[in-house]
Amino acid sequence: MVWRPGLPNKWDDYVTGPGTPVYAIEVKEDEVYLGGNFYRSIVSTYNGSQFNEFGNGVDGAVRAITFEDQGYGFYIAGDFVTGSGLTLNRVAEWDGLSWNKLCDGVNGTVYGVGYHPVPQGAQGYPGIYVGGEFTSASGVPAQYLARWDTGSDQQGPPGSNQKKSKVAKKIGNLIPGNYKLSQNYPNPFNPVTNIQYALSRDGWITLKVYDVSGKLVSVLVDEFQEAGEYRVRFDAVRLPANVYFYRLTSGSFGDTKKMLLVK
Repeated sequence: MVWRPGLPNKWDDYVTGPGTPVYAIEVKEDEVYLGGNFYRSIVSTYNGSQFNEFGNGVDGAVRAITFEDQGYGFYIAGDFVTGSGLTLNRVAEWDGLSWNKLCDGVNGTVYGVGYHPVPQGAQGYPGIYVGGEFTSASGVPAQYLARWDTGSDQQGPPGSNQKKSKVAKKIGNLIPGNYKLSQNYPNPFNPVTNIQYALSRDGWITLKVYDVSGKLVSVLVDEFQEAGEYRVRFDAVRLPANVYFYRLTSGSFGDTKKMLLVK
């Protein structure tokens, strides 16, 4: 049902529902986001004509949804444990492609989740607040309320205030015949984009972002990785609109591509 203010005020049928209880509703632009314990699609949107699911859902009820202040990402919380092949433990982030975990999650049901942006002109990183029936968050004692600092394990270069993105996610087990750095997507972007690359052999990998002056602004990857295909999420929420360059290196291989941040 939907409440339509006006003359007369009334409730109207909105759409045939998912067939099971809806626990969470959020609206962004022209889409309604629903959380519950639906068949397959644990989180879905309704755009006026059909329901759309996110990935393959998660394995339990979603009881709360909150959006990032910019971009297309959002967070969910509830009774679920796994999603996108990961152990999520009741809290997860959707990055536009798949579900991501927030460290080790919490040890009990979460009923509320909220996104706290960085105040204008302040330093630091956004926070995620969760509340529910839990006593531990990622092994740390937390009585029913906890805060996740999105920059807590993602620090950039020493002395900088830039954020290092989550470790690259391996998205394929086939070994590519050649190294390849793909164009980021979406592009232009605001403020989040994805960078995909392929490695033909194991080795130490670096993936770094530079501004037009050549200054290093973010280290996305700096680690040993096995051959395969990977995807990294780059969040430029703290960077000004401009052209940026990202460069992948491994042994003698190196490639650079350009991307455009718009705000």
